[in-house]
Amino acid sequence: MTFPTLPTDSLYKFIFIAGLTLFTVSTYLLGEQKLHYDRRLDDLNIRYYKNAEDISTDSLLYPIFSANAIRDRISLDSILAHRKIINAHSRENTALLIETKAVVREFKWYFSIYLAAVVVGGILAIFSGIQWYYKLQTFQDSIIAMEFELKRLELEEKKSPARIL
Repeated sequence: MTFPTLPTDSLYKFIFIAGLTLFTVSTYLLGEQKLHYDRRLDDLNIRYYKNAEDISTDSLLYPIFSANAIRDRISLDSILAHRKIINAHSRENTALLIETKAVVREFKWYFSIYLAAVVVGGILAIFSGIQWYYKLQTFQDSIIAMEFELKRLELEEKKSPARIL
């Protein structure tokens, strides 16, 4: 019993084109995702450092509760208000750090998927391109070269003067 063979010429070309497309699209999306996450991380960093700057500015406005604060007769209410501001900024900074970690985790996940797609697409394109060229294209090229040589010989016979016996 013989099994039908697959048309490997079309199959190799299809896999080559699919692999090349996967490689190209994945590379583009990888770059776009990196830009997107860089922008998000920059925004989070700006917000984080703005809060850190606000905390240091607030620390200059309100002295820390100490013996000096008591000696300078700073009210306990102003010290508590200062602590509330610092705590609010600290909570916001903690939330920003958690959000930054989530963004980095999400980026790593997408990065690994796109990188895997780039590698798979590259391997598919290279493997099927080599298979297609060496298994099929070399024979087709030699057939075309033989046909060309045959046509050239036929043309030379037509151009040569008729031989009289």
